[in-house]
Amino acid sequence: MDTAREFYANIPINETQNRLQAFRKWLELYLETNRYMIEVVNRFSPQIARDLESQIMSYSERANELLKEEHWKSSNYAIFSEEQLNKLVKEMLDNSMTYADIHQKEVQMAFIVAIDTLRRTKGELPLEPEELIVKELSKHNQRLAKIYEGAYEALASDNPERYRHCSVSMREILDGLFGKNEDERRKFIRNYAKSKSEFKMLESLDRLVRSIDKAWNKGVHDEIQPETAILAMRATELIISYIFRLKKE
Repeated sequence: MDTAREFYANIPINETQNRLQAFRKWLELYLETNRYMIEVVNRFSPQIARDLESQIMSYSERANELLKEEHWKSSNYAIFSEEQLNKLVKEMLDNSMTYADIHQKEVQMAFIVAIDTLRRTKGELPLEPEELIVKELSKHNQRLAKIYEGAYEALASDNPERYRHCSVSMREILDGLFGKNEDERRKFIRNYAKSKSEFKMLESLDRLVRSIDKAWNKGVHDEIQPETAILAMRATELIISYIFRLKKE
């Protein structure tokens, strides 16, 4: 996909047809790549996978409109000279790719956490909390540290609600860190993020944890694999690691 994008970027401004063709090829690879990652996420949470796929497909529909010949031949663009139209086509396609990047970051973060969870669990549930996270949460808020440790204790139990308990606990930790209000959460993340991309990543991870908790609370347990609880835990641990700049020794 990167090669297709690089090829697109190197097309001269006046070769609009070649640019549209290259954009079409890039879009095909973009959809193929994201569908693969979403399939992996689906292993943990069908609901999250559906939401991500809906975003990607909605973007695809908008992008495909730009590839239709009649779109550029409409009366909206009749006043533009050929040179102006070439520049406009490039600008709109470039902007479309930028929007695509935003959607893909959410898919990538869900995918990375899913893959990391698979590696970490190796078919078994991890039953010990990470010491660095316990230590840092204790400094920040001892109640949150106890919630974190309690989630792992729940996993080790035979409580039939242990996975839902973990999901709720992770959401409570994020509420305690970020706040329950969406504006509060965005403000907190913005203050701690070191870059725009990190802000987007932390925001995506936060949404992932909350989506999992929402799915459990809807009672769709039969749709969700138990590892989904671990996915929420791992996403929360990543958020904490980024916020407090934790580094494993």
